[in-house]
Amino acid sequence: MKGTGVYNGQIDSHSVEIQTGEGPVAFELGAGMESIPETLNEQDKVAFEYVEIAASGDASLKQRVLTKLAASEGEPGGPGLPQTRRLEIRLEGNLEEKTAALAPGDGYSLYVFDILGFDSAKGRLYLKADPRYYADIEKLPSDFNPGALLMEGREELSGTGEVKELKDTERTGTLPDARLLLTASGNGGTRKYIVTETDGQGYIIRMNIPYGDATEGFPPHAYASLNSLIDTKKGPFDLAA
Repeated sequence: MKGTGVYNGQIDSHSVEIQTGEGPVAFELGAGMESIPETLNEQDKVAFEYVEIAASGDASLKQRVLTKLAASEGEPGGPGLPQTRRLEIRLEGNLEEKTAALAPGDGYSLYVFDILGFDSAKGRLYLKADPRYYADIEKLPSDFNPGALLMEGREELSGTGEVKELKDTERTGTLPDARLLLTASGNGGTRKYIVTETDGQGYIIRMNIPYGDATEGFPPHAYASLNSLIDTKKGPFDLAA
């Protein structure tokens, strides 16, 4: 797995901390990497590669072991992008502003709230407290066919329940400018298939929203983050607006 972030420093002789889209994350140093921290300064922007290994005695716990770590050129997530932004989010009927941190993906970036994590390798935005709540981001080719995606979305959601296409006022609090927004609900919760476009780049967003304590809280945070998607392959951006 690959990622970028900001180097926070060495925890001990065999582990370091890197600020990522998930927040501060501890990584073990892999074999032969013991001297790498000596080449870095705190707050350096870094690129890294790592593997996940099941922790001894508990297969559900994953240990992240670095295989590569080096200072990277430019800003994590894209040139000229601020590391945090204040995003508007509507919670319980009230419009609020909350700080979100920049997280890089595959040729794009987005801003992620502290209750969410972002797996750049999978393109998955998820709720830290319950990863069953997630939104997967898939980049589309430049010649994508909206009609074919409509058929694909209906087929994917048909196993969940009756598929409905949301339009106009039905999209309040979601991604209002999406090219397509399908939803279906069943016994296990709600799934959504969304086609959106930003900076000329198209994406499919597949959301999974189980019934539970976070059914109301996850969607507004996820939508606000998804609305911040930026195509970083186009160069610097002016985010003042």
